[in-house]
Amino acid sequence: MIQDQIILQLDDAFKGRATKPSECIRFENDKVFYIDDNEQIGYCVVVNENEETIDTSRLFKVINPNSERIALWAVDGCFFQKGRGPEHCDCIFFNNKDFCFAEFKFNSTTTNLETIKDNREKAISQLRNMIFMIDDQFGKFNYNYLGYNIEAYLCTPETYPSKNTAISDFAVEFIEKYGISLYEENVKNCT
Repeated sequence: MIQDQIILQLDDAFKGRATKPSECIRFENDKVFYIDDNEQIGYCVVVNENEETIDTSRLFKVINPNSERIALWAVDGCFFQKGRGPEHCDCIFFNNKDFCFAEFKFNSTTTNLETIKDNREKAISQLRNMIFMIDDQFGKFNYNYLGYNIEAYLCTPETYPSKNTAISDFAVEFIEKYGISLYEENVKNCT
């Protein structure tokens, strides 16, 4: 299974770290579930749709119609301690086809356009840095993404204006420079 192969590559590429990527990976196969950058736990976790009292407006939704196994790698707060090391995204999730970087900005309550712009730019930087970090580590071992479709998700509150031109510029940069699709969306359909 390609998913197991990429996990082995990640563990090998980051073998010098105190925590291996596989130690921060959990699996889910529900048809619908959510990813929460949980402040109490300190890293991203899966929240099932049937859990009561969940506020889905602050969660990333994964639609998994074929109930395939999806891996959630909690990067910030598990693989990296919060506030330590280089900037990095909150999590990475992947099945056997798509490898998705995600940065959550759901806790932002601002309506100030300049602050929103700054939050988006910081999130893009965090995504970019994590992509570079994995690329750099993979390069040392001649590893690659094993044919995965690579995507990046900037997850923002519903209060943020949509269809932002700055995001469009970043999306073009991600495709042209890295070959990665960038989305400002809070849902992924794993079909």
